[in-house]
Amino acid sequence: MDGILFEARGMNKEGNCAICRILLDDEDRVTQTSCWDVRLAHQQMRLGRCITILKRHCPTEVGLTDLEWEDLRQLRLRFHPALLRAYGATHLNTYILM
Repeated sequence: MDGILFEARGMNKEGNCAICRILLDDEDRVTQTSCWDVRLAHQQMRLGRCITILKRHCPTEVGLTDLEWEDLRQLRLRFHPALLRAYGATHLNTYILM
């Protein structure tokens, strides 16, 4: 599994990429899709803080494929209402790791 992940992200198996190392650990996974992995952030400065991680290397959002954009959209359509209900939030700030 780890070799496949590194290969898919374009990295070597030594794990030179900090994001690849995060993806190898299932411990904090909240959910995942074919393109994205959502993790509970270790630092919970804001309750429910999560990180959405692209499962391949891509330097900027403009490099996302149509499939990745749509997958992210569908993920947020599912995930955001759940966070709003669970924490009574009035808005959400989002960011992604790529």
